[in-house]
Amino acid sequence: MCSHMLMPKQMPVPITSVVPELDSGPGPRGRIGFIALANGHTSELEVREILPYPDIAMYVNRIDSSNEITVATLSDQERDLKRAAALILPAGRLDVMIYGCTSGTIAMGEATVAARIHDVRPGIPITTPFRAALEALAVLRAKRIVLMMPYTVPVARMMSDHLEKNGISVLRAATCNLEHDSDMNRVSPASIRRIIREINGPDVDAVFICCTALRGNSVIEGLELELGKPVISSNQALAWHALRSAGYKSQVPNFGSLLRI
Repeated sequence: MCSHMLMPKQMPVPITSVVPELDSGPGPRGRIGFIALANGHTSELEVREILPYPDIAMYVNRIDSSNEITVATLSDQERDLKRAAALILPAGRLDVMIYGCTSGTIAMGEATVAARIHDVRPGIPITTPFRAALEALAVLRAKRIVLMMPYTVPVARMMSDHLEKNGISVLRAATCNLEHDSDMNRVSPASIRRIIREINGPDVDAVFICCTALRGNSVIEGLELELGKPVISSNQALAWHALRSAGYKSQVPNFGSLLRI
């Protein structure tokens, strides 16, 4: 017959309440919120590459967005914009909020983008790639530009028209006529360089690589040296404007003349 050993009764682990010292939390001087597209591969990576960590930290949420890029689908992002903004450090400090789509800003309208974000983050400074590009061109004193885009022709036309309405003369524009965000992310940096060389000319003040899906970081410095003029991209301008809006005034090397202003 088996005998059963009696195990000693386990005593509960004693738990003591203690009083911690609370500081200000993780230490970046600036905190940037970033609303990225659901199918966006590029913008978050390129903006993070430019931001001077650990001085500046970026906190990201994604917005429901169609992979097919049309004026209608871009406008549809409004329905999810407030939710996406609300879930970025809702109980914490942010210094500026980014909405990371150039064409979406135009399709919805800058006022609409700001209103939806301010519904949940009242008073926070907001930047978009379109607003950042306009501010960058103003600082660079560039009025005449060439424009390189990945969009379909109707979306490219919308972008060119809005730049013209804001006082920028688009002398020449080229677009890749791609319909899907996932394809726009795959445009090679070599293609970007080649297309810009083809549309550049002596009549141009600056070059604008327009769309946060395009990988411009690796080509900006080289193109500026080759062309002898400023080159801005949606992501580079966005990082620059977010930094300045967050109060960070230092220069950032390796990403073009804009980041040295």
